[in-house]
Amino acid sequence: MTNDDLNRGPAGPAGVRGARGETGAAGERGPAGETAHVENATIDVSEATIIQSPQSRQQARYLAYSVIVLFVFTIAIGLANLLFTSSQVSRVRANTAGLAVANARLTKQIQADCGFYRDIAAFPVATPPMGGRPTIIVPKLISDSRAAWHGHGCQGQLPPPSPSYLKWAKFYHLPVG
Repeated sequence: MTNDDLNRGPAGPAGVRGARGETGAAGERGPAGETAHVENATIDVSEATIIQSPQSRQQARYLAYSVIVLFVFTIAIGLANLLFTSSQVSRVRANTAGLAVANARLTKQIQADCGFYRDIAAFPVATPPMGGRPTIIVPKLISDSRAAWHGHGCQGQLPPPSPSYLKWAKFYHLPVG
């Protein structure tokens, strides 16, 4: 058996594996006293050289570079996601604060409207001095203010409608509310 046969081994130019299963790089000498077992023979491979093609080394480098690029790319995507999510959370918090201010302002406006509606709801409907019937405007205004007071969900109680309003609301077919 020649030195080339030892380098090729039984499986061809894939390299020689020693008793410990180590594979060296091309040109490395195996450890002293290392043996290879081929079928029924034991061969001393301490002087043998391990063959590894330059192409396989290049492929290993490409694999290492690819893994590094993959990790860097994954970390970059994670950081971009973190920054985007953080900016969205900041916007939501700012929007929530703005909505709270707007809600407080609207609540004050509705409370002011409720006071206005409550004042109008108790108005009496005056008849013209010459007799006759009043225009529909005043009973309609009172009816709408009573409906708006209920529609806004105002707190408290609405004063009872005046008797003159009840008379003219019935005449004009308006809800009393």
